[in-house]
Amino acid sequence: MNNATETFTGFLDTYERDVLPPRELAKGTLGLYAVHFRRFRKQFEGKAVDQVTIRMIAEMLDALTPRTANQCRALLIDIFNHAAAKGLCPDNPAASTINRIEKKQRRRHTVEGLKAIREKAPAWLQNAIDLALITAQRRTDILDMRFDGVREGFLYVVQKKTAKAREAANCYAGWKEEEMPGFHEVRALSLHLHKKAGKDGQKIAGPASEGMTKNYQRDHEEVIWSEAIPDLNISEITG
Repeated sequence: MNNATETFTGFLDTYERDVLPPRELAKGTLGLYAVHFRRFRKQFEGKAVDQVTIRMIAEMLDALTPRTANQCRALLIDIFNHAAAKGLCPDNPAASTINRIEKKQRRRHTVEGLKAIREKAPAWLQNAIDLALITAQRRTDILDMRFDGVREGFLYVVQKKTAKAREAANCYAGWKEEEMPGFHEVRALSLHLHKKAGKDGQKIAGPASEGMTKNYQRDHEEVIWSEAIPDLNISEITG
């Protein structure tokens, strides 16, 4: 590590082996990092750590979508921080680049599109889609739903704020990557269908503001329950 000509790819191996494991990152996060690491290795192959310049990094980031560019930038800043701390480079070239503005461009699911996705989805994802449509809850709340949360005919949900089947369905061909709706947009479609059916979807979906969600935190002494009846007919999607 005291070698001033340490290659970037060599240090990246060290970073993966020594820096990441103690952080106990989620499997999904590590998978995303692996994709970025492959990009970094290809981009800076044969370069010493102190030979990677601001311009090199900027050119790589400019070729990416804003979201991916910001992810790569944040990761490179951390990598070069560790490299600088080892004396392998005089400063952090990634930190001198500018974060990109991410515009939310994702479009909404259509009934036909979501139906096609559901047909390609495994059983657990079909159940999650059905629950999201009927209850209009966020994906984190869907994941927290448990059978032992059903008491006296009610499902108790403490709300929190927070693609595989979609690609297989190929129902949104021609849409840009940043426009592709994810699981979160199922909630938006649910609210639309509730309104179309003349039902109060917002009452089922829960509070819209961050401040109001404080009443639903797990460590609150007295959780304030709001009763709602999720009786939306989703047979046009589920068949």
